[in-house]
Amino acid sequence: MKKLIYIAFIAAASCFGFSACEEEIDTTEGIVSNTPAADAAGTYSGTWTNASSKDTTEVAGTVTIAALADSVPYMCTISVVDGSVYSGSGNANIVSTSNGYKFYNMSQGMSLGTKTLYGEIVDGELTLSFTALSGSGRSATQTVFSFVGTK
Repeated sequence: MKKLIYIAFIAAASCFGFSACEEEIDTTEGIVSNTPAADAAGTYSGTWTNASSKDTTEVAGTVTIAALADSVPYMCTISVVDGSVYSGSGNANIVSTSNGYKFYNMSQGMSLGTKTLYGEIVDGELTLSFTALSGSGRSATQTVFSFVGTK
């Protein structure tokens, strides 16, 4: 009987003595290594849609995002070229989000010729939009510029 109790005890101890460790989980995924402006920096190629009261056109173009400086981690310079119709650059605020970045500027005098600029980068895709006036006086036309592209 002692032998049976001893074997049962060894069997029970064996069940608790052997276990597998959990697979190591990489906790660095999703952590930004630099500032939002530095992480989002690059040239994005895609399609510009230019919509005005006169017509709507689509042209290939680019947007380049560059960090201003390490001392200004939440500001970037945005340079746009929409193929043949519009080009310019200006500064914008940029922040990290749970799935990318958002940037915006609501300051008059931004050199893109607009007061409000809004955009975001989600899963590597950049969307950007702003409104600008072309012409003067009664012949002035307001155009909404929208961009969708990737690095």
